[in-house]
Amino acid sequence: MSFIVDKQTLEDLNLLGKYKSSSIYHAFDKTSTRGGEQLLEGMFREPLTDAERINRRSAIFRSFMEHPSAFPFPSELIESVEYYMSTPAFANRGINLLRMFQRKAMIYIAANRMYELLMKGLSDIVELLNLLRDCCAELRREHQAYVSICDEVEAILGSAPFAWITANRGKTHFTFWQLERYHHQLRITGYTQVERLLQIVYELDVYTTVARVANERRFTCATAHPATATDNRIDLVNVFHPSVRGAKANSICIDHRNNVLFLTGANMAGKSTFMKSFGIAVYLGHMGFPVPAERMEFTVQDGLYTSINVSDNLSLGYSHFYAEVLRVKSVAREVAARRNMVVIFDELFKGTNVKDAFDATVAVVKAFAAYHNCTFIISTHIIEAGQALREECDNFRYVYFPTIMDGKIPRYTYQLTEGITADRHGMMIIRNEKIIDIINRN
Repeated sequence: MSFIVDKQTLEDLNLLGKYKSSSIYHAFDKTSTRGGEQLLEGMFREPLTDAERINRRSAIFRSFMEHPSAFPFPSELIESVEYYMSTPAFANRGINLLRMFQRKAMIYIAANRMYELLMKGLSDIVELLNLLRDCCAELRREHQAYVSICDEVEAILGSAPFAWITANRGKTHFTFWQLERYHHQLRITGYTQVERLLQIVYELDVYTTVARVANERRFTCATAHPATATDNRIDLVNVFHPSVRGAKANSICIDHRNNVLFLTGANMAGKSTFMKSFGIAVYLGHMGFPVPAERMEFTVQDGLYTSINVSDNLSLGYSHFYAEVLRVKSVAREVAARRNMVVIFDELFKGTNVKDAFDATVAVVKAFAAYHNCTFIISTHIIEAGQALREECDNFRYVYFPTIMDGKIPRYTYQLTEGITADRHGMMIIRNEKIIDIINRN
């Protein structure tokens, strides 16, 4: 089963975007090979929903973080091999032989270098595969989580069809008949095995790169637990937003007994940043990637939905409020389908009047709260809604971000505190910015 996530959530959390310098993907996009880059992007687009697979990948990243190592293959060698693997090859040995004769003949007829490039490509792939074998022999000693991959490499390169690779290490010239035979072996009969070996090279690129980035940014590896009918838990210690310089860390644990986190606080107090930090950690955790936290344990979820930056839709004639309503409706369908979802709502129904927003917030949140298999984080400025829900629901946890007044200047701690805050400083901020004075100046 695929992890459920949609475009709105990806944009709210700024997860994807190769050319967006602030995206989470961009932070990890430091691979050395095109294959590694494609693999990294594929991992970002397909989070996992199996605890065993998540923990297996996470264990490999943890091992490379504990024993850092550089990507051991020269980029020029990788590029040469990638070009060689893209050259034509034919399953029919007769056609393959004929084409090889033609390539060699073209050296003399038209000074065509295709035959020489095939020779160099074969020499380079032999070198690369031998380097991979050497690399795995070293990795086996320090990376217990990677032993099974090393065994796979040894099983392929140690088999009879690939014995010639070790025997021809360092060779830069092959006879015509060797070139034809080895080319056919690599590109036709042993193509699947060679592709797997190249995939392992690209995986090494991702593992070494992500581990380096994680160590630089103080990320740690999470632990996933299988979903059960009686336990649903996300436990984060000192989670922080990876794109905010000097971001304050906060700890939070949400489980099936208290599956709704009701969040209040003044403008700029840190609510949205915290919710995004939580969502990013959940997403990266399901990828098996290191997360921006001191520690994380979680029950595997079916998906993640956020509603943080919902905008109107002029082409469809949707107002901001109606866009919010449709967003809540799509989330409701997933929750009602009994899927284990993480749902993050930032200021529900802010596009309508205060009375309707209060009534709608209380009604919708109360209905959602009955699904203990889901995790909800809901922020609002309508503190009266929290007071009303406190009287009716016993599975809420109420937290807020406090504001400390320095005269007329608000200061923010960015530290979660238990309870509901009554802080309202919007008008004070407007006065501090002297907006009314500017308007009335003339």
